[in-house]
Amino acid sequence: MNGLALLWDYETGTYWDHVTGEALHGPLKGERLDVWGIEVTTVAAALAEYEAPELHRSSAAPIRAGLMRMITGSDMDMIHKGAGRLSKAMTALGFRRTMPAVDNRLPEMAQGLGLFEGDQAVFYPMDRITDAGIRDNWRGKSIVIRKGKIDRIPVAVYEDDESARPMQLLMRWYGFCLTFPRARIYGEEEDKADG
Repeated sequence: MNGLALLWDYETGTYWDHVTGEALHGPLKGERLDVWGIEVTTVAAALAEYEAPELHRSSAAPIRAGLMRMITGSDMDMIHKGAGRLSKAMTALGFRRTMPAVDNRLPEMAQGLGLFEGDQAVFYPMDRITDAGIRDNWRGKSIVIRKGKIDRIPVAVYEDDESARPMQLLMRWYGFCLTFPRARIYGEEEDKADG
């Protein structure tokens, strides 16, 4: 379908898109769950930002984390240095056969911050998010996207209320564009206006 994970609902036997919350297969097909963004960070960044963060660790995490590190390299390397090993692993594991052609406006493994709500979506490639940050308009409101001082991972906040955040996920381009085929890419419309 889109090369991303599906969540399976044991109670009803329904398969859910983990990004949009839409039921794709099963008895609840067409229904939609509430969704919320998950911010990626490091323990060092969380300890620096919050006075006493509460940390939880899943008992399954070491197995999953070890498998992902074996396939892709370290977690932070995946975010900041690219994903050559992940791309090869996807091919080897057959994920490509489940995916339609990927929008070629960006390299399919480009990492970025995706914002979405309803049928509107915008993707901010990592290489376009400068140290000074980005100011943009999202659904009629001014937003700021900046990288964390310690983890260097981008987050979007509303300029007039930094405690409020639009729906966002750190994703690869292939998953974002296949989930949101009409997504805008930050910087793309400026390039067209100049040309």
